[in-house]
Amino acid sequence: MKRGSDLRRCGKGGYKGSTCGESPREKADKLPANPVPNNPQYKSTKIGKKPGESTIKNKHSTTALNNHRPPPSPVPPANSKKKTGEGTETMEQHHISLALDSGMMKGKERMTKFTIAKVVEMRGYIDSSKLAELLRTQVDDQWNWEPRSLKDGRYIVECPSAETARQLEKAGQMVSQVVTLTFTPWTTDLYRPTKAEGALRWVIVRNLPMFCWDRDSMARMLKPAGDLVHVGGCGTTAAEDVRVFLRIRRPRLLPCVIHCSIATLQHTYTIELDSGEPTLP
Repeated sequence: MKRGSDLRRCGKGGYKGSTCGESPREKADKLPANPVPNNPQYKSTKIGKKPGESTIKNKHSTTALNNHRPPPSPVPPANSKKKTGEGTETMEQHHISLALDSGMMKGKERMTKFTIAKVVEMRGYIDSSKLAELLRTQVDDQWNWEPRSLKDGRYIVECPSAETARQLEKAGQMVSQVVTLTFTPWTTDLYRPTKAEGALRWVIVRNLPMFCWDRDSMARMLKPAGDLVHVGGCGTTAAEDVRVFLRIRRPRLLPCVIHCSIATLQHTYTIELDSGEPTLP
């Protein structure tokens, strides 16, 4: 037997396997339950490495693997959040484009009774109840005045009629012992909205079904071409055609043909620019 050779049964040397007094079961019981890499008994049992294999090859393969890994994502600075408005962090943005339907038109008509009161000079305490008392004294003592404060410090006031609101606005300043007020009409740009996208054009809609000439039906049926702004009526000689004011957004082009299925019939109508209207950008 060669010197230094170890027995597979006990791991010791110096005698033959037939004379070894240790059984394979006893050998297994001596092994630790959770072998650690630094244990001398496991130095020669590395997974994936053959005897005599150089470690240089593994080092090169590890380097190549690291070179193909994507770079780590940059860490944003602590104060990198953008703001879309006062006191609001980044929010998800949604955009919709609507036509003026009959409900919106009724709402605009209802708001003609409202006026905006602004305090020009204050010589005492003023709030909604004080303003209501002042309006009862100087305008109409029979009307239930209920001014409401706006976020910018002004007041929105509902008047008995649109005529009363216009009279207040034309009368100039309202002066009392505690306050001086001015009145301006309520408008749809109360909160300073931006301009809507799209080109405004008068168009002719040819062969639109006559039972669909109400505002809400027109708004839905003309939506593929643009958003309805105003209905101009019959501006042409043909009774089947109607003239409307549209807001047309890119990339829509005119003239165009729309096929609309209603109940059991498919209606086809065309939309083209009115004479004298500039071409779309």
